[in-house]
Amino acid sequence: MSGGVKQAGFGQTGVTLIELLVVMAIIGIVVLVGVNMMGGVLAKHRVGAAASDLATRLKAAKMLAVVRNRPVTVIFNATTSTYHACLDTGIIGDCTDGGDFLNLDSGRPTGTLAKSEIALHANLDMYGADFGDANPPAVTYMPPSGLPVNIMSSAAFVNGSVCFVAEPGDEGDAHDARYAYRRISVNPIVGKVTQWKNAKGIVAQPVCGNADDNWDKVF
Repeated sequence: MSGGVKQAGFGQTGVTLIELLVVMAIIGIVVLVGVNMMGGVLAKHRVGAAASDLATRLKAAKMLAVVRNRPVTVIFNATTSTYHACLDTGIIGDCTDGGDFLNLDSGRPTGTLAKSEIALHANLDMYGADFGDANPPAVTYMPPSGLPVNIMSSAAFVNGSVCFVAEPGDEGDAHDARYAYRRISVNPIVGKVTQWKNAKGIVAQPVCGNADDNWDKVF
């Protein structure tokens, strides 16, 4: 009938099996790329948050040395990826001279036995801690100025450095290494704390130390 609706016959609509498989393959590729990109973003966020937390606590340690008029030492343990602080009674810088351990978030002493270990964020590894001649790796802020005293190496002027990375298997670590590394440096003269990320084009693990050409300053 003229003007009527013509119904499609059998086989004139729908998709073939090959077309369906192609669409499913495209969807799979898009999902895989999206997961990899999201993993890189998560890894970047995780190391960035850890860097910000550590920088904030180092600044707090410097301020506490001034406020409490006692040396404050922050000690790093790359083996356990942790760090802790204490109110030293001298300038030994290893919390073994009878000082009180210190909670850097509250600013309060926790006693001579209550060590307040601070761990990095989940799935992060502290792969380096270099503070010149300080052994264990540590920085001590001295009153009344709050300036550091134990970073300077006997060999050369160096910044104290702590470096960490997303552990193997963490989201994005194998897919976008540009987002995986962070470094915190402490100037041995004025105690300035600076955050770094691995430089553009550096996708392998950068050396943790005074080689600033491997790192780009964050702030």
